[in-house]
Amino acid sequence: MKKYDLVTLGEILVDFTPDGHTPDGFPRYIQNPGGAVVNVAAAFARYGARAGFIGRVGDDLFGRALRGFLTELGVDCGGLSVDPDYNTTLAFVSLAPTGERDFAFYRRHEADLRLSPEDLPRDMLADAKLFHFGSLSLCAEPAREATLTAVRLAKEARALVSFDPNYRDSLWAGGDFVSHSKNALRQADLVKVSEEEGEMLTGYSDPVAIARALLGEGPKFAAVTMGEKGSCYAAGDFCGYAEPYSVRAVDTTGAGDVFFATFLHEYVTKEFSLTDEASVRRAVLLANKAAALCTTKKGGAPSVPDYADL
Repeated sequence: MKKYDLVTLGEILVDFTPDGHTPDGFPRYIQNPGGAVVNVAAAFARYGARAGFIGRVGDDLFGRALRGFLTELGVDCGGLSVDPDYNTTLAFVSLAPTGERDFAFYRRHEADLRLSPEDLPRDMLADAKLFHFGSLSLCAEPAREATLTAVRLAKEARALVSFDPNYRDSLWAGGDFVSHSKNALRQADLVKVSEEEGEMLTGYSDPVAIARALLGEGPKFAAVTMGEKGSCYAAGDFCGYAEPYSVRAVDTTGAGDVFFATFLHEYVTKEFSLTDEASVRRAVLLANKAAALCTTKKGGAPSVPDYADL
């Protein structure tokens, strides 16, 4: 039996989430662990699964705080290296009354982009049931080469591979999101996209058409998250729609990550077949529940619900 249910690699950062104002009227922020792949690792650990993380932080108070959070949660940080020359990535979040968010990133030459193939813990990659990554580690070198090397090593070890494009316009300035994401997509067994990302990658606006087109690129399962409208999914020769769960959203940060993490957790730990339509639908509905509950609290990783609450 492999040691890890999940090993994930990629961006690790601190989200500064709005939390009202000081008595003098200045904005006040909560410091939360962030990064789409960090949210997935946190969800697996909170659900009681065995998770490992590969990434790079700065030798600073933010990097130490991120390691402490993941370690306390039960995520193996043996693949989290420290960069002596570059800082930990930061993001400032703005929230609309509906809970929708926008980001201002401090990530031009920060530590997570400095992850190199030499930093990869090959034993972790060889001992994973599932390897998960996103597009943000494909934005620049050497992180891009490290990510693609990790994908290759995981596949050689017969791990499943999941991919989340997770588009952020400001982080792809001067890059080519579509070509790098399509290359990654062809190497993945499971993929999750938002409607915007799906249209960018397939040219379709209809969620069902997006999901079917993504299967045509190679994955065996594809999901399209649609926020408060629910989600669509496709696997094999069937596709479906999973209805949303109504909640009072305060912060949608990490909801898509928690959705995908919940589906992946069910698939890896329950070991159902992707040709079993009923099991796929149950897992997607559970993922919708988790994403909805996630939006009722601020932050991404800290708002992952307890498994029993699902």
